[in-house]
Amino acid sequence: MPDKKLFQIVTRSGVRTETLLMLKDGCKSAGELCSHFKIAPQELAPRTRELVESDLIIKKDKNYYLTDLGKIITEKYSEFKNLLYFIGDKQDFLKEHDLTDIPFELQLRFEMMSQSKVVCPENHSIFDTHDGFMDNVVKSKYLKGLASIMFPSYPSFFNQLAESGTNVEIIVTESIYSILKTKYKDQLIEYLNYEDAQLYICDNNKLAFVVTDSFFSISLFFKNGIFDHVSDIVGFDPDSIGWGELLFDHYVKQSVPVKIEDLMSS
Repeated sequence: MPDKKLFQIVTRSGVRTETLLMLKDGCKSAGELCSHFKIAPQELAPRTRELVESDLIIKKDKNYYLTDLGKIITEKYSEFKNLLYFIGDKQDFLKEHDLTDIPFELQLRFEMMSQSKVVCPENHSIFDTHDGFMDNVVKSKYLKGLASIMFPSYPSFFNQLAESGTNVEIIVTESIYSILKTKYKDQLIEYLNYEDAQLYICDNNKLAFVVTDSFFSISLFFKNGIFDHVSDIVGFDPDSIGWGELLFDHYVKQSVPVKIEDLMSS
């Protein structure tokens, strides 16, 4: 049987666990730790001694530091803690929606979106209004996204972004591309003529998202196959944006670029 002592050292004391997480951000003195926990030095000493004896932290010049092993364990524990927070905070949303088209390897990295929020009519203050959402997009230096649904305003909106100098990369599903070619061909040609505008086609799927240099937003389908046009997961922090970038990279690798020559000849 594996030794459970290390597991118990890390998980069975809030002071020990929080000490490791605090040291992840840099060294701390005993005084700083005592002040944070609001405990006396004699109460802190047994906890730090156990961490030292387990080779998770060391003490140098009155400051505590993570060891190499401590850094590994603390990093993974921090990821696990953030993953639990993400799932716990959004459990109802995740339970109701279809996650099938989010690659499992990215589901395993949901901790990157621990600071994101579910935006719905009851708590839509993150963007306040649709205009607020559009303002965030317009202010962005670049926009990447996947569209599995179609709104009539999309073609002109993305053309305006590209015309303004925003770097725009859009992936559309085969069904959406068919609509664009049939009903919006002139606007599609205009879009592809912009230097910083790219369009890709991917297989049909059940998600839609936008990632920019300032925020990330994802919309999903309910498990009954109906698109949820009301609720999104939105994040403004670098990790949430980074997760959105990974999702875009996944889909763009599976997509085919649209060339204006092919469109003109069709």
